[in-house]
Amino acid sequence: MKRISIIITIILQTLWPISAISQWAQTNGPYGGTVNALFVNSGRLFAGTTGGVYLSTNGGSSWSPASAGLTTGDTKAFTINGSNIFAGTNGGGSLPVNR
Repeated sequence: MKRISIIITIILQTLWPISAISQWAQTNGPYGGTVNALFVNSGRLFAGTTGGVYLSTNGGSSWSPASAGLTTGDTKAFTINGSNIFAGTNGGGSLPVNR
């Protein structure tokens, strides 16, 4: 019985990482540098990158720049307050990014 448990454990440990690897798929961007933060709201996907904020309205198939007005492009975080979405930047500022 102990031997069967060991064999089952080895098989599960071998197959488990394979299912985890298949969860990611390459998309067409965003091409703003390293992605530091992701935020989803009402079907809109925001990516905070070292090159600014990018927005996708089709699940990541395509991206458009959405950081007009930000004084620095290095976006580190997103938060929401009421109906406003804010991007937090490396320079310490924030700006509504509702689009």
